[in-house]
Amino acid sequence: MLIGITGGIASGKSLVSHYLMELGLDVIDIDEIAREVVRPGCKAWAKITAQFGRGFLTSDGEIDRKKLGDAVFKDHKLLKKLNAITHPEIRRKMWKRIEVLRGDNHDALIFIDVPLLIESGFYKDMDRVVLVYVDEAIQIKRLIKRDGLSDAEAQRRLSSQMPIDKKLKLADYVIYNDGSVEETKAQVRKLLLSLKQ
Repeated sequence: MLIGITGGIASGKSLVSHYLMELGLDVIDIDEIAREVVRPGCKAWAKITAQFGRGFLTSDGEIDRKKLGDAVFKDHKLLKKLNAITHPEIRRKMWKRIEVLRGDNHDALIFIDVPLLIESGFYKDMDRVVLVYVDEAIQIKRLIKRDGLSDAEAQRRLSSQMPIDKKLKLADYVIYNDGSVEETKAQVRKLLLSLKQ
């Protein structure tokens, strides 16, 4: 069973994913795969360099993720171009990992942490969708604190994603992450019981 975990930016997906790993469950982190597919020499790296120019590379030839992120979050056309390059590569690697984890155990629960699960269309590949939810005011506050962004930058990042309230309509399960860490973990344990049943 494939369970997609999503939410808005700074909603707490990582907290939920790390707790699932602590409990011994399989979690595929799409952000980790996204970093792998843009390493120097990879197909996506070559396409990004050709499309966006070498000005988005660090001195050691890596993609400058912060610089590229700043550019694409200001321009939706650039974001679409970047996604068109990276998403097929990410999806291909994701399915390879799923097949390895499945092995002979087709009854396994495999969680996939995907920030843009719904926007990218990946949610259609999932058996269930779990949304980690906080309201937008909390997202903005966390983004400013976590990433040192200005209010305007945080708003821009937030507006590049589908509003979290729209994602609610596509979720099979919702974990509300506006309380304590222990309250969130309790909801994760409840979710697991429900999925196993």
